[in-house]
Amino acid sequence: ITEEGTTGHIRRSVITGCGQDGIYFASPLTGNDNTGIIEENDIDLSGRDRCAGTGIALLDGGTFTVERNAITHSLDVGIVVQGTSALIRDNLVVDNERSGILLDNTGDVTIEENTLSYHTRIDQTGIILKNANSNIVIRNNMISDSGFGIAQQGTGSNIQVDRNLVTNMISNGLLSIAGDVEFRN
Repeated sequence: ITEEGTTGHIRRSVITGCGQDGIYFASPLTGNDNTGIIEENDIDLSGRDRCAGTGIALLDGGTFTVERNAITHSLDVGIVVQGTSALIRDNLVVDNERSGILLDNTGDVTIEENTLSYHTRIDQTGIILKNANSNIVIRNNMISDSGFGIAQQGTGSNIQVDRNLVTNMISNGLLSIAGDVEFRN
């Protein structure tokens, strides 16, 4: 499902075997005009023939709620948020080729009450923040059996990591390389 510059709700769909992304929202050149709710979807096997596919891609502006979805077996990241505000809550993100959730150069994102597991390549992460991110809250998530639990790579400001259960990592549970990150229990 691909949407550009729109308001949309995607609910209760089964999306499987996509050639690239399961759900893809991107703003045209004007930016900041996407809004939507993505909920109660089953997204499996995004990407084909080694062509990277993301379960849910939210790019270049807008505000989204992503909740109660199952995102499994993508050939790239389970959920990617780039330049977009989002609430990502109560999702099951399992066994994607790369990381579970990727935030890249974005702000005003809350990630809470998700279950993320089996992102097992040594360099893959349950939740990863890349480049400049700000006003990020990561709380009450269960992250297990991945390369890293939560990682911050690049600059960031006002990033709060609070009350997450991170278990059985191949490498580090929490990793910060630069940036302003507050880890709390």
